[in-house]
Amino acid sequence: MHCLGDPMAYLDHYLEARNERLQQRHKAKPRQIIKGARRQHVINRVMDILRDWRFSHFEHEGACYAGLRSTLCLEGHRWILADMEGYALVGEALRLMGAKRPSWLQGQPEYTERDANCFWCNGEMPAEVTEGGRNDRFCSTVCAHLFIEGRAISEERKGDVIDARARAVINRAKRRPQTCQCCKQQYVPFGDKTDQRFCSKRCVDDARRIYQRRACEACGSPFSPLSAEHRFCSRECVASIERTACCVFCKTDFMTRSPKALYCSWRCTVNARRAKEAAEKGRSFIAAGVVRIVTCEHCELPFEAKTAKPRYCGDKCKRGAERLRLKQRTKPPSNVIYLTAEIFDSWFREAA
Repeated sequence: MHCLGDPMAYLDHYLEARNERLQQRHKAKPRQIIKGARRQHVINRVMDILRDWRFSHFEHEGACYAGLRSTLCLEGHRWILADMEGYALVGEALRLMGAKRPSWLQGQPEYTERDANCFWCNGEMPAEVTEGGRNDRFCSTVCAHLFIEGRAISEERKGDVIDARARAVINRAKRRPQTCQCCKQQYVPFGDKTDQRFCSKRCVDDARRIYQRRACEACGSPFSPLSAEHRFCSRECVASIERTACCVFCKTDFMTRSPKALYCSWRCTVNARRAKEAAEKGRSFIAAGVVRIVTCEHCELPFEAKTAKPRYCGDKCKRGAERLRLKQRTKPPSNVIYLTAEIFDSWFREAA
């Protein structure tokens, strides 16, 4: 027995040494054929070709790979070295472009086809399956069973999303139906939770809602109000109905579509803001745009004024008042004494 154990131990050591030697050989980087500036130039040309794609970054990968390998073989290099060099050049170009290669699962048809229809039979999905943003991909348990039976499930595919959705449809068919606490209808639970009480997201929202659904006063369609004052289902319905309101500033009635309108015009809005600022500062306020009877300062006749501080009834009185101010303006007294002949004569007479 001892003699039989020695060859087996020797064989085990031999296999371990060989595997370690092979791993080190695979870890070693291959010898580069194209180096320096020429290598960078070739990579840039490969990137120019790979950038011209319609469906994927890897659309022209095979053509570039085969072309580089053929060129290197024609230059006299060995096929294995040319193959490794072409693979390295194309891989470096894809890395610089930021291309990420999809996995095997992402390349399957179920990841590229739209999820509006059943993945297996391409039929229309039931409303209860798509309600509430659910991402089920099979319309019935039959399609889910056929998908699982027709596809070989390996260890690396256990985390597949499509496979999980197929098994979820099969498991849902095994559950007992329950009664929804909101709409009182029978339904089959989607999840494994035993405390599920509602059949859909709409019933969950209706159960949490304080105010009951009511009809819109504009279009008549039912909607869920957020407060007791809500009477319309949307802003379009609010804007479609005109109502009569009284301006807070000028006290005149006007038509508006907004329930929050306070003023009839932009002028009343500005006057209200200015009146509030004047009241805070303790000053008097005269609204602009309001017709008032004012006396002209030049002709002293009454006239209608719309501005805040009117003084004259027109341009004629304004120019007349300006001319009158120029005439009444006197020159200031001067301290300069001008010596004339009369002044000298008076001085001589006083001296005599």
